[in-house]
Amino acid sequence: MVPAVQVLTLVALLVLWRATGFRTTLQIWLGVVLVALLLDNAITMLEVVRFTVGWYVGRFNALLSALVLLVVYVRHIGVLQDRLAGAAAALAEDKELLERRVAERTHDLVQAVEERQRAVVVAERATAAKTLFFTAASHDLRQTFQSLRLYHYLLQQRSKDRESDRLLAGQDAAISAGEELLHSVLAVSFLDAGVVKPDLKPVRLDEILDSVALDSRGTAEPMGVSLRLRTRPLWVETDPVLLKRAIRNLVANAIRYNKPNGKVLLSCRARCGQAVVQVWDTGVGIPADRAEDIFEEYVQLGNPERDLQKGLGLGLAIVRRTAEVLGCDLTYRSVMGRGTVFSMALALANPPDCAAAAVPVDTPAKPLDNRLVLVVEDDYLQGTWPVRSA
Repeated sequence: MVPAVQVLTLVALLVLWRATGFRTTLQIWLGVVLVALLLDNAITMLEVVRFTVGWYVGRFNALLSALVLLVVYVRHIGVLQDRLAGAAAALAEDKELLERRVAERTHDLVQAVEERQRAVVVAERATAAKTLFFTAASHDLRQTFQSLRLYHYLLQQRSKDRESDRLLAGQDAAISAGEELLHSVLAVSFLDAGVVKPDLKPVRLDEILDSVALDSRGTAEPMGVSLRLRTRPLWVETDPVLLKRAIRNLVANAIRYNKPNGKVLLSCRARCGQAVVQVWDTGVGIPADRAEDIFEEYVQLGNPERDLQKGLGLGLAIVRRTAEVLGCDLTYRSVMGRGTVFSMALALANPPDCAAAAVPVDTPAKPLDNRLVLVVEDDYLQGTWPVRSA
């Protein structure tokens, strides 16, 4: 910049210099000073001009850069707009496709649910029909076997020679096998049909085991098998009828497939908040590769000749299904050549209140002397029996 004082000084020196001329030394020095001031002012002006030009050039460069960025941004905005438009179109396409697929899947799901509901209705009707059939078959077939038993009893009463006794013994074995087959098949069928509903209540487990042992000793003694009982007074929450049937099947298997002069132990004990029923035997054992086969229908590992005296292979199938109905755990351990132990774990229960569990005493039945008893029977065979008066 050029201050006002410098300008005034230059003007004064210029006037003085022209007034004096070049005749004196003072004039020379004044000229030199004037030239120096002019040069200084020129340099200062050049710096001012350079600074100003640089400032404007910087602003211009900044403006130019901003314009370039703006152009690039505008171009990118256009590209982004094109991409956004394409994405929006693709999104609309995907939305339409998704809605179409959702509608199709919803339609398929509705059809599947309807088909499932129809299948459930058909299954329920089939179950009801199956239950009705089993009920009728159970009644009719059992009546037939009862008739066979009665006829067999009459023939035994009239038998007078050994050959007849031998034939009657074979007939008795055949009838027993048929009855066992009927009861086992009906038990499996009822359990599979889901019509068996457990009647859960607190019961004495040791009393159930006592009853099973008492019923099974008659089978164990003729076969030379020793049946021992070891129990504790435990209360469990279960269905006594179903549990007794399952334990009886386990004990029957332990007796049938035992070694000569073998042993069977029926026990119960409390463990980890549960009552564990165990059936031990000294039989041949169960191979590890047949662990699941033993619970299938008609599977007998130790009866290749299919001897009916050793059962039909339905006992463990009934036991497993019964355990599932009762909600108890069924496990077993076996060592080949040493024996097997089956375990059933049941929930412990508190003893019922004595006052609440009290059962009213039934009045004694009246004697039937000198009374007429009318029996209605729809089975012809049952109706052919003669009636005797005592």
